Amino acid sequence: MKKTVKTEFKPIKGYPGYFAGSNGKIYTHNSKKMKPLVMYIYGYSKFPEVYLCHNNERKKFFVYQLIVKAFAVSKFSNYRIKLIDGNPLNNSPENIIVKKLSHKIKKGEISSDENYYKSSVKDMMFLIKRDRTLCGSNEEWNYIRRNLLRKDYKFRYNWLKIYIRSRR
Repeated sequence: MKKTVKTEFKPIKGYPGYFAGSNGKIYTHNSKKMKPLVMYIYGYSKFPEVYLCHNNERKKFFVYQLIVKAFAVSKFSNYRIKLIDGNPLNNSPENIIVKKLSHKIKKGEISSDENYYKSSVKDMMFLIKRDRTLCGSNEEWNYIRRNLLRKDYKFRYNWLKIYIRSRR
């Protein structure tokens, strides 16, 4: 016999008619039943997004942000969201940690952009080590490394993956 788990629904603040489910999906209430919204994953991001409408305005949100809005107990004004297992498709409330931003980041001594840059460089270096056999010449790797060291250049995981695969 198959065991069924009941999904708990909580309303999303500021968007009447939309609910966050404990299974990590966003729902809308149509007439008699809850209907899950379609989640999109665009090429520039690895996290699923949904569109919500309110007062004839359509707005795009990351699913994990809406789950935190609905299920969060603590009300931080400045916070960072982290997924425990690192899987961007697992947006259940048990998998999300909400951390308060440090005092230094709030005051502007350390920018959150700088922290993002440091973490994205680690991701890029991992990708380079994993896929280093895809590009043969040292010139291409030097080009990638040079761009990794420039902070003004917004590096994305997908951009590097496409670049590496296009050079085969």
